[in-house]
Amino acid sequence: DNRLNLAEASLKWGDRTAARMQLEALAHGWSDAQERFKGEEWALAWRDWRDRFESARDKLNEPSRILRSPRNQD
Repeated sequence: DNRLNLAEASLKWGDRTAARMQLEALAHGWSDAQERFKGEEWALAWRDWRDRFESARDKLNEPSRILRSPRNQD
């Protein structure tokens, strides 16, 4: 959950490199975590984590937007 939170925050802050690193680390350890945290008591958490992971991954794969200063809009 901590890596996922950090990936989501990094995306909000515009730090795509940090978000990518966290999502890659999550993907790498995903199967081990599923083995450690399994059973009915973890089902809702895994559903939430999966949805959030996919959403973050989708946002990371979107083309980045170029930010422009409002002063230079003439």
